[in-house]
Amino acid sequence: VYADSLSLLNFLSRRNCSFIFLNCVRLYCDYYTFSLYFILVITPFLISFYIWYEYNWIIAAGGGLFLYLVSAIVSSKLRIYGVPPDQRERNLSSMDIIKWYVHTNLCFHE
Repeated sequence: VYADSLSLLNFLSRRNCSFIFLNCVRLYCDYYTFSLYFILVITPFLISFYIWYEYNWIIAAGGGLFLYLVSAIVSSKLRIYGVPPDQRERNLSSMDIIKWYVHTNLCFHE
């Protein structure tokens, strides 16, 4: 159907690919959600584990606390930019905050 990959990319960029990839826009949104979740929640643990393996557990504990502090600051900024003001009173998990942010700012549904 598509002679080269450039025409396929042009077709996919128009977001008319739901009949081919079973709603690929939603797949991209899920990819954004899980990649942001991995960066905010899992990466500080992995970096602190690497620091513990390479150097010392005290340095790893301090680095892990610092990285979780940075992660909390980024998560609060995502909450401000993504969650509507009337929903900010609720207790939201990190995944919920990321889902709100991705839905409102990255995935524009038509």
